[in-house]
Amino acid sequence: ISIVSVLVASASLVAVNSVWLTKRSLSLHLRMAIGFVTVISWLAYNLYYLHPENFNWSVSLPLYLCDLTGAIAGYSLISNNRRCRALLYFWGLCLTTQSFIFPIGDQNPYHIHYWIFWVMHGLIFACALFDLFEGRFRPQMADLVTATKCSLLYGLVIFSINTIFGWNYGFLGISSHTTPEIITMFGPWPYRVPILLGVSILQQSLLLLPWRAFSQTNI
Repeated sequence: ISIVSVLVASASLVAVNSVWLTKRSLSLHLRMAIGFVTVISWLAYNLYYLHPENFNWSVSLPLYLCDLTGAIAGYSLISNNRRCRALLYFWGLCLTTQSFIFPIGDQNPYHIHYWIFWVMHGLIFACALFDLFEGRFRPQMADLVTATKCSLLYGLVIFSINTIFGWNYGFLGISSHTTPEIITMFGPWPYRVPILLGVSILQQSLLLLPWRAFSQTNI
């Protein structure tokens, strides 16, 4: 009887381990698939706008925060790089999702601009959710520090480029027809730029609070 029990127990462990490995393998394959689809979509998205027929120096370069987040989203799932995952969490869930509330560009569903805008932003959001729930990403204070430094660096670089060329990438330049009305509510340019950066960092900080509170209750 003891031998039978050992055999049954061993078979059960093998079965459970096989199921776990299968689930892990499926999760990894799905992660890689979403990552590569996002990278390919990002390349197609930018190649479309860089095409001579569509190109405009003031709007076509991949200098918007969502453009950078799109590249980071796909790469973070493929590489599992911690810093990229941190940016995906804070930029993808906090900043890029604001495009769902204040979309820019041609919002006519009969135009291709509409679809590539929503597909790209939808993929960024999907990558962030996948890494949060399936990838089990849990942000730490160090991740917020990484996102804050990158946000400030982005703001400094893009503000300088906008100032030199008169563009409005990241909405950190002089107001144009593409500037959402809510941006102008923060005051005239360039005085609103540090306010916008401060608000964005505050929003990202709020995304860390639930995890800090959760970790405190489990001490």
